[in-house]
Amino acid sequence: MTALTRPRRRFRLRPIGRWLVPLVLTVLAGIFILLPAWVVIVTSFKSVGESKILGISLPRESHAIENYTAVIEDSQFFNGLWNSLLVTSVSVGVLLLLGAMASWTFARSRSRLIRILYLIAIAGILVPPAIIPSIAILRAIGLQGTHVGLIVFYVALLMALTVFIVTGFVGNIPTELEDAARIDGCGEIGVFFRIVLPLLQPVIISTGMLLTIIVWTEFFSAFLILSGRSSQTLPLGLFYVSSGAIHQILWNQVFTHVVLVSAPLLTAYFLVQRRLVDGILAGGLKG
Repeated sequence: MTALTRPRRRFRLRPIGRWLVPLVLTVLAGIFILLPAWVVIVTSFKSVGESKILGISLPRESHAIENYTAVIEDSQFFNGLWNSLLVTSVSVGVLLLLGAMASWTFARSRSRLIRILYLIAIAGILVPPAIIPSIAILRAIGLQGTHVGLIVFYVALLMALTVFIVTGFVGNIPTELEDAARIDGCGEIGVFFRIVLPLLQPVIISTGMLLTIIVWTEFFSAFLILSGRSSQTLPLGLFYVSSGAIHQILWNQVFTHVVLVSAPLLTAYFLVQRRLVDGILAGGLKG
């Protein structure tokens, strides 16, 4: 039997590898994810003196009520929470709706011009955001310093990523379903909202969660575009807390604010966890 006709041996993990690989991955996850999270939570319970030395030890006396009360008042947390919810929900909603429409057009069209436009659209992933020109444009149209201006900036910034992710999924939806809807009398808008959009639910959920994380935690653009404490988002509140002390950084209050900022994201993740995993798997299998 020659080397060309010899059957290939399938790679199989040895018995020791079956438990060693999961063990190593678990240990790495604990080091890089669980350990920092534990330090953040524990430090938010400590006094100013104890928080100067970052560690995993429990506080000698809990100062959780003092820390969380002070941070909520000093950072105007509920005002920032409302602003973040407003900016994130509107930005992500517009991105998913317009991105899904554009992706459907790009995936179904056979026109060379549309293909060129698609390449131009996704080129925004590689091009760094033009912050200063964007601020000048927003100021010229009267949107500088407003939530609407920040939403417009986020939509422009993240549309390329949204189109890139969703277009690959749309290409795997059978066109026969759309043709059948057209035969039954549906127009293009009806085909999109009744056939295409429901089938895009897995990728809409997974992409929406990714966009939510990006917008919710974004600081630099919000810092340059928004003006005034009344319009601040949660990351700006964290900045004001961390930079408010004159002589030292109050790490207990900084980490307390980190916990408060992360809590809504973690809540949203646990609510859509199952659908998020299903969407990722569906996208992987279809791709």
